[in-house]
Amino acid sequence: MFIGRFWFQIRILAGAAATHVQPSLWLLMCVFVLALFLGFTKRRYEMTTLKSGAAAHRWFLEHYTFALLDQMVMISSTLAIVFYGLYTISAEVVQRIGGYEMFIHCRL
Repeated sequence: MFIGRFWFQIRILAGAAATHVQPSLWLLMCVFVLALFLGFTKRRYEMTTLKSGAAAHRWFLEHYTFALLDQMVMISSTLAIVFYGLYTISAEVVQRIGGYEMFIHCRL
């Protein structure tokens, strides 16, 4: 599950290289936990849809429980919100846009 999540990071790094902008550590962390969030919600959906046949579909689904996946979804979504908030008030972003407008106008 975790290997596929690094492609999101590679996209961020490639976009930053193409635009000659240094990516923020907070942005990279935000994208990583958002990718985890997507992965956990996908696994939960598979377990909900396939019910008892989930383990036959993907062998590692037998190691997950709904409670575990619910906790992982909650943790990853909370971290994404926190990391994005920290990204918007990070020194490099404030310096680049000239203030805290990105944080003030943040709409979730």
